[in-house]
Amino acid sequence: MELAFAAPLAAGQIVSVVEFPSAPRPARVWWATWDHHRDGTVLGETPVALAGDGSVHRFVPALEHAAAGFRWAW
Repeated sequence: MELAFAAPLAAGQIVSVVEFPSAPRPARVWWATWDHHRDGTVLGETPVALAGDGSVHRFVPALEHAAAGFRWAW
C-alpha cells in the first residue's frame, strides 16, 4: 500500500502524516520517492518507525518535479 503526492512544479513545506488504527498496524513503513505519481517505479526508500500512536510523519522543506510519500507492508 502507498500514499504518494506529486509536485510537477515547485512545492514548499509539505507535511505528510499517515495514522494507522491500533490493529492492524503495518509490519514495515518506508518514506519513498517514485519516478512518476501513477504506477511509478520506486527510486529510493528509507525505513520509518511508527510513533507510539501508530502514525508516521515527514516534513519536506521543498519538492520539485517529484513524487514522494509513504509506502507500507502488512
